[in-house]
Amino acid sequence: MYSDVISGRQAVCILSVFLIGSAGITLGSRRAGAMSWLALLCGTAAGLLLLWGLSWIIQKQQYRNLFELSRNCCGSVVGNTITVTLILYAILRGVCSVRAFCDMVSVTALPDTPVLFTALCVCAVAAILMKSGLHVTGKCSLVFIILIVLSVAATALLATANMDLTQLMVPAAPANVALDAIDYFTHPFCDAILVLCTFSRIKSGQNRWKLLLGGGALAAGVLLISVIRDAAVLGSATFAALPYPSYYAVSVINVFDFIQRIEVLRTVTLLFGALVETGVCIYCACIGLSALCHRGFAKGLALPMGLLIASLSALLFRNTAELTAFQTIFGWCAGSLTLLLTGILLLRLWALQRQHRSKQIPVRR
Repeated sequence: MYSDVISGRQAVCILSVFLIGSAGITLGSRRAGAMSWLALLCGTAAGLLLLWGLSWIIQKQQYRNLFELSRNCCGSVVGNTITVTLILYAILRGVCSVRAFCDMVSVTALPDTPVLFTALCVCAVAAILMKSGLHVTGKCSLVFIILIVLSVAATALLATANMDLTQLMVPAAPANVALDAIDYFTHPFCDAILVLCTFSRIKSGQNRWKLLLGGGALAAGVLLISVIRDAAVLGSATFAALPYPSYYAVSVINVFDFIQRIEVLRTVTLLFGALVETGVCIYCACIGLSALCHRGFAKGLALPMGLLIASLSALLFRNTAELTAFQTIFGWCAGSLTLLLTGILLLRLWALQRQHRSKQIPVRR
């Protein structure tokens, strides 16, 4: 895992597919209804600002991974605490991503399939993908993002006959829009701190600031088109009530009674997002454990970590309601944690740079 090197284009694709991930599954489970597009815009603005701060961290500091950066900047005790926290963060985010996809498949396509079986399949593929090398994940993500963008654009165009754009202006309480904006900010944009483990493997000479903001903007554009399509097709009330609006919005597409069942294509693209998101979580957790134990066995941990995430996703939640309640609490906690860690690293790097500059200034006598 440590020897992997990816290009800037592959890094952008990994980030964008990761951000779309499970966020593309639950776009309609919001308080603002059809006004979710406005909440998404506000959350995107805050998310891009966060990505700018994260890009400053990795642009100004040469490091092997995020855990090494934390240990070098904050000391062994604080650095190890941050490492353990990020490992737990990555595991829980992977659990939520896998379970969200499994519940969607169970509700919409395979109701009699055990959740554990679907979770094991997703985690096994994600772990093998990461064990094959980060460059392989980057190449797959390049194909995935092209297919995702094409599918979202095609379904949006095909669904225009069923759209009622006036539904997008159905008013919602400002408090609900603000709460949804915070939800969009905490998930998926705050989860981008986990992707920094992959950005440390980018080829030298790449502008990481442009890569982070480019990947974030691409993911936000895909999510925004999806929200507008789903809300205009389903209507405000139905869009807010359905747990998986993208699936049902695409299912109404019928071209000359010949092209039907387009929702299967949407499920496949959501699978791509779940694979990359789970794979990045596995990668981050394995690199963190290896850095914590000062051993180079990260690659061998990929399959056991995938098995752990699959098992927890099936055992922690009895139904979708419990997952939704946990995701709400976890999102707020994860967002607060990301802001705290970003602030600590920014302040510490600023202090170290100021100290370094003061040593270079000659003292006048």
